[in-house]
Parts: sequence; C-alpha cells; structure tokens
Amino acid sequence: EHNQYVTLLYFQEIKSEDISYEAGILGKPTESSLISSLDRQLSETKAHLQALQEEIDDSSENMQMLHEELQSSNEELKSSNEELNIAYMNTHTLQEKLSTILESTPEGILGLDLEAKHIFVNGAASEILGYSAEYLLGRESHQIWHHTRADGTPYLEAECPVTKVLESGVKIRGEEL
Repeated sequence: EHNQYVTLLYFQEIKSEDISYEAGILGKPTESSLISSLDRQLSETKAHLQALQEEIDDSSENMQMLHEELQSSNEELKSSNEELNIAYMNTHTLQEKLSTILESTPEGILGLDLEAKHIFVNGAASEILGYSAEYLLGRESHQIWHHTRADGTPYLEAECPVTKVLESGVKIRGEEL
C-alpha cells in the first residue's frame, strides 16, 4: 500500500468535522507528517527572510556609499563654485581696470577677434571711425571701415592687411594697414 499525503494550509478556522477523508485517495495525515511539513515550510521561509535581510543590508551599504560619494561630490562642487566666483570677481575687477585705462587714453584702441569682429572699442576709436562702440561691437571690421583704400579704390577682403594679420599672426604697423 502506497500512502500519499497532502498538507492543507489555509488561514481560516476549520472544524475537524468539516474535513472528510477518503482513504482510497488521501491518506490521513499523521501529526508527525504535518509537523515535518510545517518545519520544512518554516525553514524555507526563514531562509527566504534571511536572503531578503541580506539584500536589504547590501542595499543599505550601497546607499550609504552613494550618500558619501554624493556628499563628497557636493563638497567638491561647492569648492569649485567658490573658486569660480573668486575668479569671476577677479576677472571683473581686472576688466574694469582695463576698461578705465582704455577709455582714458587719447589714442584710438580697438580689439578684433579672429573673425575680424570688434570685441572692444574705446571712445577715441569710436570718434576716429565715426561709429559708436555699441554699433561696432560684434560687427566685422572690413565691411564697416576697411573696405576702401585711401584713394577710394575697393579693398578686397583677401588683400586686406588686417585679415592677413588675423590669418597669419604676423604683425604690421601704421601705413601698412
């Protein structure tokens, strides 16, 4: 005779008279088989809970490490931000000093970027050229004030000494311009 056992776990109160057994299909569970089954399920549940606890512990450690890394990065960013603010203030102060020097000189001084656009123009240069600094800033110099030679003939941009200086870096002075 071969006995088969089924363990019934149901979280509802069941009266023993409500359970009926058919000896041919289900063997009546013994107390020891029920205890053994419950012990096995309890062990499995404990193992599962232990694995979950280990995952939680690992996650907590990872979260702590990430938190520390973020704090460190935040401190570095604050320090970098302070350095940038100091550099900005120093640059601003230097720019104000240079602007004062450029505006106080009687000579016309202007600066061009590598595309021959005006990046600064002092008051004397504005007067000499006949344009306001606001008008000149950001505009290309050749088209505004260097497109024609003194004799009235056109100055092609490819022949323009200012363009050549910007392209080659070779300095020229005075009449060559």
